[in-house]
Amino acid sequence: PPEPGAAPAAEPTAPAPVAPEPAPTPAAPPPADAGAPVAPAAAPPRAPEPAPEPAPAPPPEPEREPAPRALQPPPSTGPGASVPAPVVIQTPAGTVDPLMGEIADFVGLIGEDRSFGVLVLFLAGLAIAILLSLLLRRLRERLPEDGLIPVVLAFLHLVARLLVLALALGFVVRALPPRLSLVMLLAFGGFAVALGWSTRDVLPDLVAGFLLAFERRIKRGMWITGDGFVGQVVRIGLRSTLLHDAQGRHVDVPNRHIVRAPVTAGGSHEREHEVSLRIDHPAPAEEVRAALKDAVLASPWVYPGAEPIVLRDPTEPTRWRVRGRLLEAGFGARFEGELLERAERLLDRREARQNGGGGEDESTA
Repeated sequence: PPEPGAAPAAEPTAPAPVAPEPAPTPAAPPPADAGAPVAPAAAPPRAPEPAPEPAPAPPPEPEREPAPRALQPPPSTGPGASVPAPVVIQTPAGTVDPLMGEIADFVGLIGEDRSFGVLVLFLAGLAIAILLSLLLRRLRERLPEDGLIPVVLAFLHLVARLLVLALALGFVVRALPPRLSLVMLLAFGGFAVALGWSTRDVLPDLVAGFLLAFERRIKRGMWITGDGFVGQVVRIGLRSTLLHDAQGRHVDVPNRHIVRAPVTAGGSHEREHEVSLRIDHPAPAEEVRAALKDAVLASPWVYPGAEPIVLRDPTEPTRWRVRGRLLEAGFGARFEGELLERAERLLDRREARQNGGGGEDESTA
């Protein structure tokens, strides 16, 4: 209730209604007047704007390489065992392992076909090469050592052996995986280097053997004398020459010694053999010389009609040197063993005849 003495409150009045504004009437065009300015013409309707081009699609994202796989160590057992941190091996994108590149080049060199048929072809070629090598070896054993055909067969035999080695190496390389094939090839290369280094002393003999085979200065059956060797040529090989000396022994002489040193060679019937004898007999030197000549001529191991040579050592009067031409080089030991006996028998008979004791004729000795 209002307090006493206060003025009475004014009553609220309602708002007056607002009349609506009249709609604007279009203005009438002004009358045409020559002096009045002309209103500008209405602008033409605007052309519709072209629709915006769709935005290009974003390029596809490159495929992401798989995350490097960590090499997990084997779990350790036991209380308190510590697990080491995994080791991550990551190869940069776009790089190639040099070893794999070498393997790829090697595979391209020997061929990538490792099928069963190719291996069978290698085995067939290897078997044919082995049979060819054995056949050439048999032919060389049956034919004589001299002549052009044995030399050609020896060369073909060497080529067949090298072919067998090459085919065997190719089969091993084809049968193994590429990585192991490269390792095997490197192993064979190291073996070849070691073999060549160990046989470096044999190479001069091989070259000398080819020279002897093509020059044909020394032939089979010739009696040759050189620095430290003497004997009849039995066989001329690629590495050495086999001689048969006067004592019936086989002497293997390296070919380089025959090529480098001066060699005295005789014909097939000029197999001279020299014997050094010691004769302690009181007979004069002329009788000893005659007895030695008769002993050489009476020997069945001497070439008929060959005149023996008998020399006396000037420093030692009791030592004599007798040289004769033998029928074969293997008769040297028999000739040397019987010569002294024949000479002593002839001297004893001559001495007995001079003393009047009689004896057989010297020609029957």
